[in-house]
Amino acid sequence: IDGVLFRFIDTAGLRSTDDTIEALGIDRSYDKIDKASLVLLLVDALRIADEDYRAALLQLLPRLENKPFLVLLNKVDAIDPQTTQAVLTDLSSLLTEYLPSGEAPSILPISAQRGDGLDELRAALIKALALPELKSTDLVVSNARHHALLTTALHSLRTVRTGLTDGLPTDLLTPDLRGAITAIGEVTGADITSDSVLHNIFAHFCIGK
Repeated sequence: IDGVLFRFIDTAGLRSTDDTIEALGIDRSYDKIDKASLVLLLVDALRIADEDYRAALLQLLPRLENKPFLVLLNKVDAIDPQTTQAVLTDLSSLLTEYLPSGEAPSILPISAQRGDGLDELRAALIKALALPELKSTDLVVSNARHHALLTTALHSLRTVRTGLTDGLPTDLLTPDLRGAITAIGEVTGADITSDSVLHNIFAHFCIGK
């Protein structure tokens, strides 16, 4: 969107449940929310008056403290303009009362079915994740191929780090580390010796603990 790459993750619906399987899915949703750079809180305009729905919404709000988020009121195509305004007012009051900040958030009325409000949503996404001004000392990767290689290397190294922390056998981690070394070598042009890197890294970890 406007040159910024977004990765959207659609989580499971959030509500109180006694079902073990559903609860696991909800826990994974909360984990994704905690790790997200930006949260899109999608509210159903047809269900906002439902007490269980409101309770589930309020349960989520504390997790949004100190995190950028946008509130989207969906299905406004199913209600008239007067009702839409009443729902917006009600939702704004609810969020203001229960958000840790106590500040009224902006709410975007949209219709996923008709596409209403999507231009405003695109603009809001860019504004919410505005990139900081680059400094003269900042490193910028302008080559798309180099960016892809460095991203691959980063992913592989994170996998290796997690595996070492969890005590996985080194032979299971070696392919990821070799992949990272190869990717970095293609960017720098340097001849990095895989065996020396492997020996240096594994020598600093207590494998098997």
